[in-house]
Amino acid sequence: MTEAERRGRLELAHRLRESADHSSEQDLRDALSRSYYSLYHLARVLIGREEGGLDHGSLQKEVRQKYGVALADTLRELYRLRENADYNPEMVAQFYAGDIERFREGAEEALQRGSDVYRQIRALISAKQGE
Repeated sequence: MTEAERRGRLELAHRLRESADHSSEQDLRDALSRSYYSLYHLARVLIGREEGGLDHGSLQKEVRQKYGVALADTLRELYRLRENADYNPEMVAQFYAGDIERFREGAEEALQRGSDVYRQIRALISAKQGE
């Protein structure tokens, strides 16, 4: 086996291990992005802005006006995480001192918050439909 083949196999093993763990950096970045966008689309239904374009800041502003600061602030926080996950290749180094475990813990906490907010918005939509 050549050195290049050996390095290739080691890299393949590393990627397979990350995939098997379901928590590689890329998997977590993708999950943060999907989590936020699930909230974005749900919040659009909540505020009645299902048609046409709506930027993220405007969505947060309307949620703040109609449903309060806490929900809007959480949307803004998760939006920022999504933006970094999608566009900042140095996110782990910049915000977690390069510690992938700290990133993993932070991402899992953010994903849990996203799940909680998703349920909260669904409940608000259900209550609104029952008006």
